[in-house]
Amino acid sequence: MKRALTLFVSIFLLTVYVSAGYAKEGNAKDDFPGRKLFQDVKYIELAALNKMGDKAVIVDVRSKYEYQVLRVKGSLHISVSQTLFGQKVKELRAKTDKAIVFYCNGHTCFKSYKATRRAQGAGVKNVFAFDAGIFDWTKAYP
Repeated sequence: MKRALTLFVSIFLLTVYVSAGYAKEGNAKDDFPGRKLFQDVKYIELAALNKMGDKAVIVDVRSKYEYQVLRVKGSLHISVSQTLFGQKVKELRAKTDKAIVFYCNGHTCFKSYKATRRAQGAGVKNVFAFDAGIFDWTKAYP
């Protein structure tokens, strides 16, 4: 029953995403409004993140429920809404010198930018927002 519900929610979210027009081809800057709002945040594009492979730690910053339903394989979960987010990212940085890449739902979701900004504010370096998000990732790399 739990699997069926998870599958239903995943399909529903993907359907909403596609029908809302977010699944456009290309990476035109207009498709990513957060890039204009968070100009101080470095971002990484879909193909570049895929090429990084195990040279990056990928962190899902969405809610625990969203992470449980659909996530990038091998990603960690640290919700940006956690009070201790900065501390958790500092602990992660202490374990690795790899790039830390934060992702959320994509194009119009700003959680990845906020997470990157908060990590930078906590003194963590080599952090990026993957602003294309989970839906572009699963479309390109199912």
